[in-house]
Amino acid sequence: MLVAHSRNIRNLVIGHRGELNVADELDQLRDAGWHVVHDIVDKNHNIDHAVITDECVWVIETKAISKRSHGNKNTIAWDGITIRLNGSDIGTAHLNQAEKNRIDVEQRLRDRGYNGPVHAVVLYPGWFVESSKNGLPLIANPKFFVMRLIRRVDNANRRVLSPEQQLLAFHLLDDWARQPLQ
Repeated sequence: MLVAHSRNIRNLVIGHRGELNVADELDQLRDAGWHVVHDIVDKNHNIDHAVITDECVWVIETKAISKRSHGNKNTIAWDGITIRLNGSDIGTAHLNQAEKNRIDVEQRLRDRGYNGPVHAVVLYPGWFVESSKNGLPLIANPKFFVMRLIRRVDNANRRVLSPEQQLLAFHLLDDWARQPLQ
């Protein structure tokens, strides 16, 4: 019993540190003109982060996993079918959770007048992430994800959201994050 309790506390600490790490990385996007919202809590779940760009709303699920110290190169791999941690299949539960959160955010935004795209991403802080699948859903290291978005700032050809739609999404998500639980 004590071992299980200790393991739960350790996992909570790792998860909290991972979310703080991702928040620090994402906050750099504000300098690029994007909007960032952290900790959108609902009665049934929590959405770790959201980033609103001129392209879409990114709904971000953070998965902080402790690394093994026995010589593995500590890699997360995504082939479009399953996620592998150091070669071991860990299934798609992380993606399923991210997709559920994306659907919840998309529905809430649509109900309030937002009509742009909403995408899910799973971020693994501190891990090297290999992806042989292009497109969505996206699985990445937070530093890579932030660099990817910053490189796209100057590409006006891909702009999808008007400044008004960006602000609408930001204010709706920010208000949601500030609401007390009921």
